Amino acid sequence: MENPATGSISTHQLDRILRGVEGAAVLAPQHILRRVIRLHTGAAGFLRKTPHRKSLVIAADAMLRYVDPDELDLPASHPFAARVLMIQRPKPEKINTLPASQVLREYWRLLFHARVDAHMMARAEQGHLSPAVAVERIHDIGQAAFDEIRSVLAKEKFLLPPTDNARVYSEFVAVYLELRYFLPHALEVYFPSIDSFERVDQVIAQDVDGAAMFAAAKLPGAAMPGPLPPAMEATPPLVKPKAKSAEDIR
Repeated sequence: MENPATGSISTHQLDRILRGVEGAAVLAPQHILRRVIRLHTGAAGFLRKTPHRKSLVIAADAMLRYVDPDELDLPASHPFAARVLMIQRPKPEKINTLPASQVLREYWRLLFHARVDAHMMARAEQGHLSPAVAVERIHDIGQAAFDEIRSVLAKEKFLLPPTDNARVYSEFVAVYLELRYFLPHALEVYFPSIDSFERVDQVIAQDVDGAAMFAAAKLPGAAMPGPLPPAMEATPPLVKPKAKSAEDIR
């Protein structure tokens, strides 16, 4: 690879770098990834636009029901991780025109989002994000703000079925942290009803260490996204207000 700041990068080089950081990552052509998303989630047939179309966390055996390894440019003997992070392969016009550092930054961002998705999925499977805990998180964020969050995520096609409280909260965590670390100025545009992003940071910190995941997902040679807001340097513990009634929480 040439100078990452000015030179280009090939898909093969990107794949090698990506898998060097995350062995479970698989770069998939756009049409393959969208096929897997629609068939695996049951979204086929009733949505014109594929939801969550740039990445998918899926068990390898489930993925292989919908795609052959050669469609991913991988040998049949490829040792897939038990859980795969499928990430959309860049289009030729993008990877051939952007400096390598920008491509790597974009894939740092996609990997970060996918890793947060995988982390939240694991928390739910381990019983740490039960329906009751999801309601507690929603209460801490604020019901009115969360109603808007759900609407925004649905409108922007981030939500995969089923869209219960825990799934919506989990996807919000991934989207929120992605914006917080890579496009912090966009938070107010996406979620104008949130009156305290510092408080949301505290709520989310109960489930994921965003700073550690951000650093761990960095791809070598990737451009930094820019200065981070001071609130991201350290997140103080959440001080919970007095609980409201179930009627208030809904």
